[in-house]
Amino acid sequence: MDRFAAGGFDFLDLGYKYFPNASPIPYGGNLEFLEPVSVSARGAVRLAAGGVIRSVFPVSISAPYVAVGHEFRAPLNPADPFQPFREFNAGTGGTPLYNLAPTGGAGSLAINASLIDLGTLVTLGLSTASFSAPSGDIRGNGILNVAGTINLAASQIYPTTGADFDIFAYDNGPAKGTISVVSTSTPSLPLSAGGRMRMFADTINIAGNLRAPMGSIVLGWDGTAASKPENRVAGTKADLVKTSSLSLSQGAVVSVSGIDPVSGKGILVPYGISPDGLSWIDPRGVDVTVSGLPERGISIAAENVSMDSGATIDLRGGGDLFAYRWVPGVGGSSDLLGTATLAWSANAEYNPGDLVLHGGKTWSARRDLNPTDFTASPEPSESIYWSLVPESYAVLPGTSYAFSPFNPFNSGVNSGNLGGDPGYVSSNLRVGEQVNLPSSSGLPAGSYTLLPRRYALLPGAYLVVPQSGSLASTGSVRTTRSPGALKTTSANNRAVEMQEGSQFVSGQTQNGLSPTAESSAIFSRFEVVPPSVVE
Repeated sequence: MDRFAAGGFDFLDLGYKYFPNASPIPYGGNLEFLEPVSVSARGAVRLAAGGVIRSVFPVSISAPYVAVGHEFRAPLNPADPFQPFREFNAGTGGTPLYNLAPTGGAGSLAINASLIDLGTLVTLGLSTASFSAPSGDIRGNGILNVAGTINLAASQIYPTTGADFDIFAYDNGPAKGTISVVSTSTPSLPLSAGGRMRMFADTINIAGNLRAPMGSIVLGWDGTAASKPENRVAGTKADLVKTSSLSLSQGAVVSVSGIDPVSGKGILVPYGISPDGLSWIDPRGVDVTVSGLPERGISIAAENVSMDSGATIDLRGGGDLFAYRWVPGVGGSSDLLGTATLAWSANAEYNPGDLVLHGGKTWSARRDLNPTDFTASPEPSESIYWSLVPESYAVLPGTSYAFSPFNPFNSGVNSGNLGGDPGYVSSNLRVGEQVNLPSSSGLPAGSYTLLPRRYALLPGAYLVVPQSGSLASTGSVRTTRSPGALKTTSANNRAVEMQEGSQFVSGQTQNGLSPTAESSAIFSRFEVVPPSVVE
């Protein structure tokens, strides 16, 4: 840790490597701290992808962005097995679920950041775990397990789209398990929907913003066997007690509404696909055409429940979900907003619009390609068979999002209905990545958070396409559409307008989560594509 601090590094990974396809069982990095530790980074810190932190000493981690525990996972189909931890049985060769209970002790964990991502985590030897993002968000996707006290401080706390976010604070000997939530501001709703957040402890004190837009929230357990929550991490190795006290204090908000508290308008959240224009497949791969969208509701249970007059339980509706469908046709044969997940194969058949990875780039088939029709199947290149899909990102003017939402689609064994669509993802986008742009194509000058390009489907969204170098030193323009004549001549650091309405401008990138972030010293060229062209 001393070398990291002295070296002036911006990013630190501590055990944040996970091997999901390892044999016989997947595994990742777990952490044990053998002395008091305090780490401060200017960029990001990622901890314990294996899901376990052990320490009998105080541990403090500070950075603009901190991710702790298992990496976030895509929503699971109800038929998908969920085994957060597994063990290998040498006798049978099986890999059954392994349960691990948290333990208390003299240690403590304190995480401070502008954004905290909480995945599945078990703490050992710790009696207090504090997660503080007072001016930012805490996103959850997984199961947090602590024996003792959990303190959560953030402008809002919520599950990612379609995810379960469970928080268990078990008793630590005579000390009762406690969960405390505090917020000091009211931000815009996140672009998240259909998630479920649950909190269980002897004592639960809410004085902050808990949100699950168009989803569900469960606070406390009444001790009845029928409603006892399952914990796939601890199982029966930890005794969960019923909630004796649950309080909603002044300013507490427990909301499943899709109405943004800042604008007063409903949010629109991407939620799956419509492969034929008639059916709706949600991010889990479940056909919700008949069964319906996620259940929305709030459940509060305890021996004693108190609610201040200044607290709010928001069960309003509002907001909307949408699914998309892409069809090749007169508008083009390339899905410029899609994401490839498979590498090109000379032995595979491709239909117009199919996306592949080849040579570090994304390519789209322009016509039906059957390898039996060729002596050698056409390798992806700029040709009558393939089109290059340039790297691009979406920006949403008029919003204050500091980072991109987490919204991948299920890719498990029961995801067939999704047709291999990975969802709203980008492998090249760092959390909090932004671009500074001058006024162009109707987009006001300013800093914009970059989102995966599929978000360009949202109303009013622009598409931003990074260029390689300055147009003044290149003989061609990389654009998202077919070649067209320029309305203005190219010149270094000057806007170049295309006939279709997009413009090429000079801009700079930065990371908006870091308060000390500086824009790149080098200006880069970007094509800014307005909504009228994207549509």
